[in-house]
Amino acid sequence: MNITPTVEVQPSILLAGCPQFGAIGEVCPGAAWERLFAVRLQAGLPKAEAVGYGLLVVPPEFPGNGHKLYYFAGFEATAETEGNPALFLYRIPRCELAVFPLPNNDYGQFGAVQRYAHEVWLPTSGYVLAGPFSFERYTNREPSRVDVCVPVKRK
Repeated sequence: MNITPTVEVQPSILLAGCPQFGAIGEVCPGAAWERLFAVRLQAGLPKAEAVGYGLLVVPPEFPGNGHKLYYFAGFEATAETEGNPALFLYRIPRCELAVFPLPNNDYGQFGAVQRYAHEVWLPTSGYVLAGPFSFERYTNREPSRVDVCVPVKRK
């Protein structure tokens, strides 16, 4: 795999969505998205917005917490979603991102792209990790696009 990422600035954004917490291999992103879609439909909102975010959040005490992490499926918060008791809020801080497009929007490539980003590209890039999270960004308008986004800062 040889993907050249772009580096861009992600403004701070407040997300409203559904989290899952558990051990590696227990967390099911699909279930978080299904719950989020159901909550949005119950609230009379469209199933999806133009851009969705699937965050993998690694708490500071990881791996001391039994190797548990969060997956958070969400869309940018609005007045309707910020007050919804079935949704949780998560803020992505302003940060620089290395953005790796997912080849052919093939969800089966997430693991390979994440490994490439962290194990191949990052060590030789002049950047280091800048946060305890990474995320998928889903552009839900034509042309649709899926990106793996890793927060970085210059060494």
